[in-house]
Amino acid sequence: MNKSIFTFNEKEYYTQDIINAFEQTGIKIGDSIFVHSNLKSFGKLNNKIMRNEFLESFIEALKITVGEKGNIIMPTFSYSFCKKEIFDPEITPSTVGILTEYFRKLKGIKRSIDPIFSIAAFGPDKEYFSDVGTNCFGEKSIFEKLYNKDVKIVFLGETFDITYMHFVEQKYGVPYRFIKKFKGKIKLGNKLKEFVFDYNVKPLDKNINYNLEGIADFLEDKGVLKKTELGNSKIRVINAADAFNEIIKGFKQNIYLLLK
Repeated sequence: MNKSIFTFNEKEYYTQDIINAFEQTGIKIGDSIFVHSNLKSFGKLNNKIMRNEFLESFIEALKITVGEKGNIIMPTFSYSFCKKEIFDPEITPSTVGILTEYFRKLKGIKRSIDPIFSIAAFGPDKEYFSDVGTNCFGEKSIFEKLYNKDVKIVFLGETFDITYMHFVEQKYGVPYRFIKKFKGKIKLGNKLKEFVFDYNVKPLDKNINYNLEGIADFLEDKGVLKKTELGNSKIRVINAADAFNEIIKGFKQNIYLLLK
């Protein structure tokens, strides 16, 4: 708590500064949060601390902000079945950032068995959030659970890669994605078990690209995406239900709202 974590413009930043930023975006005790992260741009890492201390400072700040009654969920997406690989929830690494991989390995974490879009959860409701079905963006998916519990989706850093939008797309039925089945094996304990997961994919033969910052601007203009500066970067937060409602309304005006 008392060590400087990073510096920007000759100002030193501590764990308390991260907590303050979280609170400014409306995160509070008892909240459940789903955290996307890209920590490269906050500032210059203090050369007197190890990389894991830097990562732990963000985890500690999250835990303090939501308290013992809150839940922290992070994506640990591996895309294993897409790559025809066996998925082992115990050891298959996360491919979506160093903070998520660090979080996955901590004590008290429960990981889901989705071989494409797994998550790691910590908190009193970790069993609920990690108990997912076989439709990546459909019934009993982590994304449906985010909606049902109106979880706050948090973006640390410059990247606004809101995977949750694919849940909204599937619910609405956008014409530019389709369900594809992915078969593979998941290691559960000492046994390999075969599964089939449904993933609402985009066609590879069409030029479909998402305007991520445009989506962020859209949600900010609607007054539902909160933003605060931290060092050389920012933290953005939106409630899952608000994101769902605004994107659905946007689809009714323009079905290609999310695309470039």
